[in-house]
Amino acid sequence: MRVIATMEKTQIRAISFEEIPIFKRMDQASRKLLPDHLEKQEYIQGEKIITAGNEVKGIYILCAGRIGIFLPDYDHPVADQGPGSAFGEMALIEGDSKASADVVVSSESAVTLFCPKVKFNQLLEDNPLFAKGFYQSASLMLSTRLRQTNEKVVREVGRAIKIMDQMFDESGLVNKIKQTQGELDEAGGSIMGKLMHVIPLIERIADEAPEIGSLSLDLKHKIEDVFLIESQKFDRISQEMNLLMQYFENLKIVASGGEPKKIKGDKNLFKD
Repeated sequence: MRVIATMEKTQIRAISFEEIPIFKRMDQASRKLLPDHLEKQEYIQGEKIITAGNEVKGIYILCAGRIGIFLPDYDHPVADQGPGSAFGEMALIEGDSKASADVVVSSESAVTLFCPKVKFNQLLEDNPLFAKGFYQSASLMLSTRLRQTNEKVVREVGRAIKIMDQMFDESGLVNKIKQTQGELDEAGGSIMGKLMHVIPLIERIADEAPEIGSLSLDLKHKIEDVFLIESQKFDRISQEMNLLMQYFENLKIVASGGEPKKIKGDKNLFKD
């Protein structure tokens, strides 16, 4: 069965309810009940047919023009639909009258056939076969959407993993961290080694020049303090670099679909 709406300067498509997923499982007699409950509505470009957070007033069937589906805080549509599509049905299925997305006219104009929620619910209550066909169609539609969503998630996750893995390979980040850690260890060892050579010289000066012995000993103690403090700093930095390297290695492993390795070392080093 086909219903045809009319509107000047807008190409109207004959709507076949058999082609609309939410009515697909209905028998022909049930579909014939729909036209008497539909109201034609006309819109212009940019007009919101449904607004996120507001009540969904019923079910809409688009028979001319195009619409975009926008999630809150997103500038780009998550879906674009043309004639023959239905929307607003999720509020009837889930029992939640609040819209989760904006439905905006993206073409110059649009025409919908609209069935208010009260009338549609009355159809469900008064016609068991109509209700059976509607809920069977809804189950099939939701199952299809869930499968398509799962496939999309798998594709996107796989794409993200591939990009991340490529970024790690191209940047050589883990190797750079290892190199930096080695340079830090080398610099720290060099500084500490030189300080160790300075201390005996200061002790010798104190022995050979008693008149400045107190100053020499004071300098020695300060160098020893620096030695202790700086060696602890270099040791902490070296441990932190080692932890970072392990975290990045695990990130690469997880991005490739593997299980992360156990982190060795004091994880509290980054907590001040």
